[in-house]
Amino acid sequence: MSARRELTVEQKKVVINLTKQKFSQKNVAGVLNVSQSCISKFLKRWKCRKSVENLQRSGRPKKTDDRCDRRIIRHVKCHRKQTLQEITNTVNDFIPQSLAPRTVRRRLRSCGFTRRKIRKSIVISRANRVRRVSWCRQKLGWTVKSDWQSVIFSDETQVVIGQNNKVYVWRRATEVWRPECLAGGRNRKISVMFWGCISYFGVGTLVPVDGHIDSRKYIDILDENLWPVVCKYFGGKRWFFQDDNAPVHRSLLTRQWKTENNIPSISWPAQSPDINVIENTWKAVKRHVQQNISSIETRQDLIACVLKHWREMPSTYIRQLYDSIPRRIRSVIISRGYITKY
Repeated sequence: MSARRELTVEQKKVVINLTKQKFSQKNVAGVLNVSQSCISKFLKRWKCRKSVENLQRSGRPKKTDDRCDRRIIRHVKCHRKQTLQEITNTVNDFIPQSLAPRTVRRRLRSCGFTRRKIRKSIVISRANRVRRVSWCRQKLGWTVKSDWQSVIFSDETQVVIGQNNKVYVWRRATEVWRPECLAGGRNRKISVMFWGCISYFGVGTLVPVDGHIDSRKYIDILDENLWPVVCKYFGGKRWFFQDDNAPVHRSLLTRQWKTENNIPSISWPAQSPDINVIENTWKAVKRHVQQNISSIETRQDLIACVLKHWREMPSTYIRQLYDSIPRRIRSVIISRGYITKY
């Protein structure tokens, strides 16, 4: 017979049924292959509680009290990049009983702290943080229905494939030298620059751009691709054009062209990709390209893949992005101008 084995709920129910059928404790123990004392102790507990569930066990007492837990959390908030061992060593300096690293880790996890990979962020200067907050305060009164759905967001992005050296394949241990499991002899990088714009009612024009974009080329792109979007979605309605603070967007030649063609623009704070909703569409496009990278061999394949996904992007997704603009503005104000999760 096995010793000190706890009965399962099903076994306990079997014991009760056999006992009600006048089986002796010895026979019941033989059926379940446990000791007779185990059956006897269980029946005594069951007669008192009338339940087969175990009572809550206290477990081993905690080595730390609430005050010590708070000190651990305060230390981690001030030293977020320290290793678990470094945190443990510091904690052991101010408590009488030394703790093991896994104890400190359990305390941190119980409060929601886990060690995660740090995210790269945009370093925003103090002057730009002030400008971001000031701009967002000015736009607090704007609503999606009355104001933001009249804005055309535009931007450029570069879509690149072939620069990731970490390529993974599914293979067995004996297939290491199979041709399809080896890296190719060349790893050609393909990149294409795109200009695009979106509106509340759907995606606008997306065009590939050859070479460097200067003020003259940027004006040609706007003159050829902005007006069809305005005619399609706005007609005689009010609209605004948004672009960021790139030099070609704010050059004297570009500003003169906008003035001559009566293009209503809105000001834009520097270093604010988290407010520009078109950045999310670029991310969706690049994710789609990575998912279909096996079918892309040439630059034309990359352009075709990007344009296809752009045309198929649902308008509901675009409207969700526009609906998030007021939340983005409030987040910038709350974060005092620092970059936000958007």
